[in-house]
Amino acid sequence: MTETENSRTPQEGIAETLHDLSDHTAALARREVDSALRETWNKARQSGPPAALLAASGVLALFATVSPTG
Repeated sequence: MTETENSRTPQEGIAETLHDLSDHTAALARREVDSALRETWNKARQSGPPAALLAASGVLALFATVSPTG
């Protein structure tokens, strides 16, 4: 052990360890949220064209039902 390690109290060591744990947990949470956002956007981009076709068909069906027939 070095001289600086001997001069610390056990409470200081525990406090430092808890602070490090808190920092690492926050960083992990941020990475997980970023990963989830990227995954969600990728899925949204992949399902975009089919969703647009479905919306367009709904609009066409609406026009067909409200248009007067000759």
